[in-house]
Amino acid sequence: MEKEFIRSLINGVINENLVLYKEIIDTPIAEVTDEYWKNVISLYNSVDRSRQETIVDIFKQVMIDTVSTMLGIIDGSIAIDDYENELELRINDQKTDDCLQDIFLELTEEE
Repeated sequence: MEKEFIRSLINGVINENLVLYKEIIDTPIAEVTDEYWKNVISLYNSVDRSRQETIVDIFKQVMIDTVSTMLGIIDGSIAIDDYENELELRINDQKTDDCLQDIFLELTEEE
């Protein structure tokens, strides 16, 4: 149950967003209206192919780190600002085993 949920997170949050980001940075800058993305595309276009791949890798790693941290907060392995209330994630009304972050990191390392 948890592995299926984590696979869905990896696909829906990381893989799909990475495809979206790649589409955005491949958009001709003249077609972009958002200043943030104009700056990102300008930076991306100013470096060689190897560094462009590094930029995409940075996008992916930031997403992995963010999802991992959120799962760690839900699991209780990461504390935030002395927040002491216990969080719980249920899948199909069943409590998870507090190992979502571990499963997530295991599956992302396999990719």
